[in-house]
Amino acid sequence: MKTNGIHISEWVATLDVRKPFYLAIIDQDGALTFTNSEFYTRFLTSPETTVHHSFFDLIHRGDQALFKELLAGCSLKDDPATVQIRIHNGFWRWIKWEVSCIRWGGGPEKFLCLGYDIANEVQLIKTKRIMELNYQTMVEDMNVGILLQDAEGEVISANRKAAEIFNTTLEELYSGKSLSMLGETSAGKVQKNAVYNIQLPGGRYRTLLCNSQPILDQPEFPAQAVVSTFQDITREIEFERVAKDREALFLAFMDHSPFFSWIVDKEDKLVYANKSLLEYFQVNESAYGKKLADIIPGPIASIIREKHLDLQGKKEDRSIVKFRPDDGEEHVYQVVVFPVHGAAQDSLVGGGALDITESYRARQEEKKVSERLREVEILLAKQKLKEQKGIAEAIIKAQEDERTRIGHELHDNINQLLASAQLHLSVLNPDIEDFKQIKEKNLEIIQLAIEEVRVLSKAMVLPDLKKGGLVASIDDLVQDLSVGGLFEVEFTHSPTGQLEQMSQSKKVTLFRIIQEQTKNIIKYSKAKQVKIALHIDIDRVRLEIRDDGQGFDAANIRKGLGLSNIFERSRLYDGNAVLSTAPGKGCCIIVNIPFGRHPAIR
Repeated sequence: MKTNGIHISEWVATLDVRKPFYLAIIDQDGALTFTNSEFYTRFLTSPETTVHHSFFDLIHRGDQALFKELLAGCSLKDDPATVQIRIHNGFWRWIKWEVSCIRWGGGPEKFLCLGYDIANEVQLIKTKRIMELNYQTMVEDMNVGILLQDAEGEVISANRKAAEIFNTTLEELYSGKSLSMLGETSAGKVQKNAVYNIQLPGGRYRTLLCNSQPILDQPEFPAQAVVSTFQDITREIEFERVAKDREALFLAFMDHSPFFSWIVDKEDKLVYANKSLLEYFQVNESAYGKKLADIIPGPIASIIREKHLDLQGKKEDRSIVKFRPDDGEEHVYQVVVFPVHGAAQDSLVGGGALDITESYRARQEEKKVSERLREVEILLAKQKLKEQKGIAEAIIKAQEDERTRIGHELHDNINQLLASAQLHLSVLNPDIEDFKQIKEKNLEIIQLAIEEVRVLSKAMVLPDLKKGGLVASIDDLVQDLSVGGLFEVEFTHSPTGQLEQMSQSKKVTLFRIIQEQTKNIIKYSKAKQVKIALHIDIDRVRLEIRDDGQGFDAANIRKGLGLSNIFERSRLYDGNAVLSTAPGKGCCIIVNIPFGRHPAIR
């Protein structure tokens, strides 16, 4: 016999001789026209079977459609096809078949079927024996519910998992109570992945995935029973529903987001884009799979591509990107790119961009206005400081002028009057009683008054520092303080020539500060020793006046007119004054003013 140029004897010789093989020739309807001895012995004369005239009768009902479909496919091609199906000879056994179409001239098509057992005979016998002995144990250990029903749908057997899934007891399950849905599964009907929603006590529902398979006592007879497996997929269905809801919410959010959002793969091809991006760049979902540079303008696509490549090891990258089209104004985008973790596809990168051109321009304008305002504020502050200095200078000049006027008044008027009184008293008549004593007393009083007026006028009148200089004037003041005998005074200073290079107004200011503080020491301190130091420190003049008196609490005592004048005079020349004192710790005041020249007080 020859089939498409292939001799059966040659074909059989190519088989694995270590395994028994089955050979049969059938027509389109499955009728057997030839079998080898192994096929005939195993399937046609077995004690458990009767003689069959159709190959289809030996095939499990669940596999018949698959086998017939294979035959139809073999009619259309010359190459053989393979299939694994169940064949019955007392129990079902898996056999792998290789099927080829045989054509003789114009005669009807026939099919050459060559097969062998997937499991050997020993394995099949052991399986059958173990199944018979341990069926119940295996069924109970399964994590699916198993029901065995007869042809009328009555429950024959069930495992504990089935009772648990149906939220009932094994007793009720065997009695058929609360299982109305089982009537929908007719015996002999194959059912794959059917989904049922059953209502449990309390109104709750449970979703089950069911697979049913008929059980045949003899291949040629109707099914005697059906076995069904049930899995509780309620949680999975709920997770799927929640996932779909979340996906719908996410897509709705992304489509209404002002950000242009995208996800690209490692080749920079678009995997996802939201509605804003598609509309902004006037593309649709057909852009999926295209490179980002083919969708958005090249320059900005190149910038984003660089950010995608630089993202390695970073959680995200945020930046401002500027882009100017060839024929348009500059656009500004806020861009963020980030790795997409947990995706089925590796190396996905997500990103978002928002056109912030208008707000960016507004912020830039606001920044410029703020800078201009700060410049104006600085100018106003300088102008105000200049005016304050002018006012302070005017006040101090007025004070000096007033002191000078009062000093001249004291010197020219009061002192002259007292001098005249002294003259008159000196020519009193010596004939009066106690004349000598009165004369001496009046002379003493008048002399004292003259000396007090001299000292007062000297303190009030603006010192003529041009003649003696600052150091000489301070020396005179120190000499006068020493004569009084209230305390010891020590004066140290930098070289006189350096100090005298200061402007006249600064020298007068320093002299007045010394006068003011020594007056405070006389009135309040009860000091035994006073130290005055005047030194040049690089570009500044440092004046320090220290006493060992009783001190005071600077935080609880208001600055009197004397201290206020010291601080005001320091600020007039862009300097500062620092007061350090405490009860029982004496007092120290340090004044620093720039050494440079300043307009003189006239």
